[in-house]
Amino acid sequence: ILANDDVAGIFRLAANSRSAIVKEGTAFNMTVERIKSAVGVVDVLWRIEGNKTDDEFEVTSNRTTFLPGQTTGTITIKAKTDAAPELREIYTLRLYNVRTTGVSSTGAAILS
Repeated sequence: ILANDDVAGIFRLAANSRSAIVKEGTAFNMTVERIKSAVGVVDVLWRIEGNKTDDEFEVTSNRTTFLPGQTTGTITIKAKTDAAPELREIYTLRLYNVRTTGVSSTGAAILS
């Protein structure tokens, strides 16, 4: 095993960001953690998955960028307001791709 494996870090949602109850019209933050190491610049792509996400959220996909040394990032999500009565709805925030720059391929960031 090479000493530089995953030197750009391992990315995951923080424990306090794995579940949220959200009211319409409010914004909430989800925290992404970079563990093990924090070398290089890393873009983490994310998306909200579920039924009619475009009707429920202002932004349904984007990326958060981590600079060298940065170990946490914040994804702010805003739930839209509408007049329809709401049932219990479940959506998933998925981290689905990482792009590493400034680090060799053996040290590239990965998802947990």
